[in-house]
Amino acid sequence: IEDLASPLELHRKRGRKAVFVTELVAQEWCEMALDLTLRKDKGRVQQTAQMAAGSERHEEVEREVHTHVRVPVKTKEDTHAIKLINLKSAAHQLCTQGIAREVPVFGYVGGA
Repeated sequence: IEDLASPLELHRKRGRKAVFVTELVAQEWCEMALDLTLRKDKGRVQQTAQMAAGSERHEEVEREVHTHVRVPVKTKEDTHAIKLINLKSAAHQLCTQGIAREVPVFGYVGGA
């Protein structure tokens, strides 16, 4: 029966209600990769050398635009506060510099 469930339903059954924009736009990259990723345990896949190189390049480009700051997170409220601060920072950067990376997006899928 689990095979009949959609990837989103399987994702939610594992306790993850949030779906990240990256997961949604991954369909543009490869529908099969998205399907397999969401069907695997907690949506995680084994990292390949190419994926590691892509992650390094992603971080390099991100550092060109802004500086990362480590913030200790102890509660869910801390996590939400950081997301809101990141959203404010990204919106400010987009308005003042015309560029932003990793803009947080909030919303509901299917109105739920």
